[in-house]
Amino acid sequence: MTMNIPPHSEQAEKAVLGSIMIDNKALVKVADFLVKDDFYFDKHALVFKACIDLFNEHTPIDLTTVNAKLADQKVIDKIGGISYVASLSEEVPTASHIYEYGMIVKNKSILRKLKIGRAHV
Repeated sequence: MTMNIPPHSEQAEKAVLGSIMIDNKALVKVADFLVKDDFYFDKHALVFKACIDLFNEHTPIDLTTVNAKLADQKVIDKIGGISYVASLSEEVPTASHIYEYGMIVKNKSILRKLKIGRAHV
């Protein structure tokens, strides 16, 4: 019996978040098409939401501010703590490919939604 795992890319999700951590201007390249619900992993959705919140507050986005926002939102332990957030910035050497990483996340999200839609037909 095979498990039917919904389409996702943990690596691409981490790459999006890591890109934002190392260059907060990178968020602008995905903010118009990527939303927190596109992330398969809840902890990644929470980190992305924290980044969006900081962006909307005109606060720089980096390891310290993201950790503080997650702590304020009382979800830092839910995502694996400060060390997990720190590990995200180690996932990518450069933020220059964030658009491509974001498109992978978005496309997997669309595939999940299509698959769910077919299951209810």
